[in-house]
Amino acid sequence: MVITNGIQFGQFRAAGFLAPLDHSRLPDFTANAARKYTEESFDPANVFSVPWASGITGIAYDPATVKRPITSLADLWDPEFKGKVGMMSDVTELANFGLLSAGLKPAGSGQAEWAKAAAKLQRQKDAGLVRNHYEQDYLDALGKGEIWISQAWSGDIFQKNISDGTNLKFVIPREGGTIWTDNLAIPITAANPVDALMLIDFFYEVENAASLAGYINYVCPVPAARDRIRKDAAAFEPITLS
Repeated sequence: MVITNGIQFGQFRAAGFLAPLDHSRLPDFTANAARKYTEESFDPANVFSVPWASGITGIAYDPATVKRPITSLADLWDPEFKGKVGMMSDVTELANFGLLSAGLKPAGSGQAEWAKAAAKLQRQKDAGLVRNHYEQDYLDALGKGEIWISQAWSGDIFQKNISDGTNLKFVIPREGGTIWTDNLAIPITAANPVDALMLIDFFYEVENAASLAGYINYVCPVPAARDRIRKDAAAFEPITLS
């Protein structure tokens, strides 16, 4: 299974739903994973999880309808975009932007900070700025012009532009975005956990990691994959049509 390093991960771990990983069966992870991924605070020493891919939550917009550069979270509260703003329905993602827009740091935030973030988000909603709170369907709404500016995940925008020929822009606002990691884990109920471990380790072979990163366009946890991608790109010969 794949689960993000958020509230649900902590709930799954606390409930005993995640099986401890046998690292003796993960030699490629041990050899190839970036060190920072072995020091994650939500799962120290990767007892229950290893990273699948990381990404950034920022702002995406369509320059065909938004006629100025977007640089700040304040743009999501701009009356100019009334009814054309997309926000995420994920509680953590939504709250993080509320916190950052209120000048607060998500890390170490508590009830008082979340109350301020909620008030900021409520004002945005009450002003009629938000068309909807989306899951991943914000991409379709952005591509169709139903919204002009939205909270967005970095890799989604790259994929959308490649697959649909759109020209959407992705920016990290000056107040900051959030970096998150989707993680591979094995539920305690898994019928074939050894097979699952073999699959997990497969994605830590450098060639496989590079291939995956080139396909999904999110941040790869295997540093050596970067050189492999560059090597493959350098060897690519474009076709010239006469």
